[in-house]
Amino acid sequence: MKKTLILLVIMNVFMFTACDSIPTEVIDTADVDYQLVSITVPAQFIYNDQDSTLSVTLSFTNSATISRVWFNVLTVNASSTIKQNVYLSQGASNNDVTSFSGNTILGKGIPTGQYVLEFFVEDNITAGNGKVKKVASHNLEFLSGQQNSAPVISNLVFPDTVALTEQFIFTLDVLDENGYIDIYRVYYEVFDPDGNQLQNSQGITKFPMFDDGLTGGDVTANDGTFSVGLTFPASFNTGEYRFELTAEDRVGAVSNKIIHILTVK
Repeated sequence: MKKTLILLVIMNVFMFTACDSIPTEVIDTADVDYQLVSITVPAQFIYNDQDSTLSVTLSFTNSATISRVWFNVLTVNASSTIKQNVYLSQGASNNDVTSFSGNTILGKGIPTGQYVLEFFVEDNITAGNGKVKKVASHNLEFLSGQQNSAPVISNLVFPDTVALTEQFIFTLDVLDENGYIDIYRVYYEVFDPDGNQLQNSQGITKFPMFDDGLTGGDVTANDGTFSVGLTFPASFNTGEYRFELTAEDRVGAVSNKIIHILTVK
């Protein structure tokens, strides 16, 4: 029977890999006068030296109440914003359907991988923050043409011995030749003294490390040093626990693996 690993840190870190899948297309147009009727944006975009412009068009009915329309481009896990507040220009109306169009440059410096376009509308009749609604989301595969390199992990800082109920922190440096933004996730797996892999209450076995300057004892955000804080509850067995640490990039290339043995007393 697998033991449930409990983390006592600033927040429940296991939620990182248990989030819902990102919805596509229409999200929220209820309780507004306008209605989103179509989105024109490719599912895949291939970088080209001659033209790297991504064009987007949203079409609405009853657009008189729309003040402005824009979109952001994010990494799939929303850890980084690639493009922010790209505004769309209003075009002519045809049979009560009005199009809003715009474009942005996706350069070759952006790593190959999956991204998300999030679309927003601000109306001109609602008061306060309620006037802005996220109306749609669209998944985009971007192919940069760059040769992909797997991330490399190094400089593990990890105690060799801890006691039950003692909080400890370990850190790891991650480098990706395609840029920091290409790092999709950094995680560790834990095996108990009997060789059984540990999981949390959600059945997750690959636990995330963080580089946000906030969680798990991480000091500085986005510096390439990932951290996590752990505590083994008193109910756990003592002995040698094996930690396996790995990083993964946005196309699924996996780093070297570092293995560390921690003695729990």
